[in-house]
Amino acid sequence: MLSNILNLFDAPKVCAWCISRRLLALALAAPAVAFGYEESTHAMLTEKAAARSKVVQRAGFFLASGLRSPSDLVYSGIGSGAPLQVDAVKLMSFGATWEDGFYPAIARNHFFDPQFQNGIGRGLQVAFLREGLASPDWALEDTGVFTDPDSPNVGQVHGFSLRDAGEAFYVALKSPLPGDRLAAQSRMWQTLGHVVHHVQDMAQPQHVRNEPHLHTDILGVTVVVPPKSRSFYELYTQSLNVQLSSFLETHSYTLAPGTIRTARQFFRTPSAPFSRRGMAEFTAENFVTTTTSPALTTGGVPVPSSEFPLPGSADMYFRQMPVLLLKFFPGLHQNYLYGRIVDGVNNAYLGDALLGIESLWFRLGGGYVDDDPAVANDRHKFLLPRAVAFSAGLIDHFFRGSMTLVSASSDGKQWTLTNGGEDLEGILEFYGEQADGQRSLLSQQGFFLGSGVSAALAVPIAPSYARLLAVFKGRIGAEGNSLGRGYYSVAGAIAAVPAAPVASCPGDVLLDNSMGTNSNLDMTFQLVGSGTVQTAMENYSIPDSLTISIANSVVVNTGMFAGEQRPSFEYRSGQSVRVQVQATSSDLWNLRLSCPGQGLQGDAVPKKLVSITVTNPTGAFLCSGAFWDIWIDGSIHLTGSGSSGWFVRLSAGGEPHSVRSSGSCPSIGALNQTAGQLNVNGQPLSNGPFLVR
Repeated sequence: MLSNILNLFDAPKVCAWCISRRLLALALAAPAVAFGYEESTHAMLTEKAAARSKVVQRAGFFLASGLRSPSDLVYSGIGSGAPLQVDAVKLMSFGATWEDGFYPAIARNHFFDPQFQNGIGRGLQVAFLREGLASPDWALEDTGVFTDPDSPNVGQVHGFSLRDAGEAFYVALKSPLPGDRLAAQSRMWQTLGHVVHHVQDMAQPQHVRNEPHLHTDILGVTVVVPPKSRSFYELYTQSLNVQLSSFLETHSYTLAPGTIRTARQFFRTPSAPFSRRGMAEFTAENFVTTTTSPALTTGGVPVPSSEFPLPGSADMYFRQMPVLLLKFFPGLHQNYLYGRIVDGVNNAYLGDALLGIESLWFRLGGGYVDDDPAVANDRHKFLLPRAVAFSAGLIDHFFRGSMTLVSASSDGKQWTLTNGGEDLEGILEFYGEQADGQRSLLSQQGFFLGSGVSAALAVPIAPSYARLLAVFKGRIGAEGNSLGRGYYSVAGAIAAVPAAPVASCPGDVLLDNSMGTNSNLDMTFQLVGSGTVQTAMENYSIPDSLTISIANSVVVNTGMFAGEQRPSFEYRSGQSVRVQVQATSSDLWNLRLSCPGQGLQGDAVPKKLVSITVTNPTGAFLCSGAFWDIWIDGSIHLTGSGSSGWFVRLSAGGEPHSVRSSGSCPSIGALNQTAGQLNVNGQPLSNGPFLVR
């Protein structure tokens, strides 16, 4: 009540409010400048917001995106007094506090009046001079990069805008070295703290109704520059941080996911000014400040100024309260200004709040003052829960991209990417991650994927990689389509590369193209044991090449050759072997690999190249629709149609080879009938055993 009594003797408003740029700059240069919620309040609000966001609620989301877990104590901040080895929440909290201490004059860029010029908006403006950049422009940089002429370094860019956070997110996914990715992710977390600081400042009425204010400590005494322009509300919330923290545990504002589609709409709604949806709009259009309070007409109706049309006359009303101040002032009273608080997001009436208390000097131009505990108490009940919700909402908006990556083939070359969030349009990149954490770019492509849609993608990933990472940058939903200007949204998805199949041992690994059905080969598998692996490749009369790689290192490279070669290589248990054959057209070849430390088992008997053809007795075909399958020693070796012929390497002498054939012709039938016959090395052969001579 003492504060109410003191308000009666406040001096009238004078031109002192219209401070010049020079005076404001001088004041801002003083130590311990406060130009928004106090630092401890920003820290508390940010930690509450992080606790309600994906950062805490869905920590697994970040691991699945290719980032470190937010709870890891590995992050380090940037700037004076920056914490080291902390989790993401603590680093965001530091960013939210350091946004005021980055350099003194930066606080000018923390103001935004959404009602100016019928909703166009403005930054801090004093005496018709633009004193600062609009808070959304500085915090987001969604329309371009801004520089501050009043920074210590002339032309200094912010470096901690949402644009910068997006770039840090991208670098934290795609950088080759784990240390560089960790540094980028640390900067991303801190930068998000800087950004939500601005959202929280939009929940302070002075910051959205163009009322400059500051206070500084000189020899332990709080000095206000200019007089009557201090922020009682900021000091009030700071003094009650512990109580307010408990209050916010039980009082929350619900902002449904997807309600706000762009980062700028967390501040204001450009398409719908005066909607009381964004944080700045809600505060500016529901509350007043000392220098922007309404006038009182003869009929007792509060009339807003033309500069701040909301809250309007229909939104405010007066109550007269008696003041017992000395016995020689009988009947003295004050007007208490109340407002009806409206939520534009849910189109709901939230209740009434005390907006200001009449000064004794009202009739001399004093107006209403808001530096009263009762006013501050009513304010924070509406503003702080919403500040937390909008801060959490902006954090989740930044991470709104949601992709999952799943292997669709055993060899790890076919993948399914599913978009679990809003539409994606931009650039999709794939990176391979080795066991030591190093990442390498594999491919890049223009990309569009609708919400809830899956895409089948072929990715040329080598078996030496442990994981495959998909990185998207561009437009996600309604925002981020400014790749050319450097403002984009980011999403990631990571998955393990399927383990290579294990070849059966003992025995040889047979890779056979003696049927000529597949010209090239690219296969990855593991062998059993360790030791020297022997190979034997028969290319017959037409050159082919063999390349064998282990852990991205080539151990065999024959080049193109005809006939047979027998290279060998060393193998260690658990390694993946990649075998590639580059063939000429649909050429024939046959490749055997021994088990490690063992000789070629299937090559004990010498082999001879055998020519097998299918013809009729005159050497020509009677019908073009004929086809044949040739079975040798119980396995199908040859298949074809028309005047097909094949080469196959078979053991010579010793036990005879059994042969079985089947075929068709519209008029006749089996191969050993008049429609066609099987020839081995030019000699007709009926179904049955035969020896290779």
